[in-house]
Amino acid sequence: MNSFILSGTLDNFQINESKAGKAWGELILRRVLSKGDDQFIPLKVFGERAEKFNDVPLGSKVVMSGRITGREWNGKHYADFIIDEIDFIPAKATPKPSNTIDNRTDDSDEDLPF
Repeated sequence: MNSFILSGTLDNFQINESKAGKAWGELILRRVLSKGDDQFIPLKVFGERAEKFNDVPLGSKVVMSGRITGREWNGKHYADFIIDEIDFIPAKATPKPSNTIDNRTDDSDEDLPF
């Protein structure tokens, strides 16, 4: 079986409905390569997995796995990346400022015991 595991940032997502009334979606995953260049990968997702993306904001970090399939249309051959599993990476929590920092600006030495 041809499979893949990818991680990156959700760059674009469009949900559609098939003639049978089932949800499917097309998304673009943005990956940053080692040289700092961006790589954009189109993927497809079907059913309940597609509906999960409705509540995911663009720019979210994701890890996904799936299978690579091929198809022929009008004499041309295409590869499709079909998502089977999706993990959403939670955003890093922003540390709250501590109230223990003493911001006094008085430089006098009057209260020093020596």
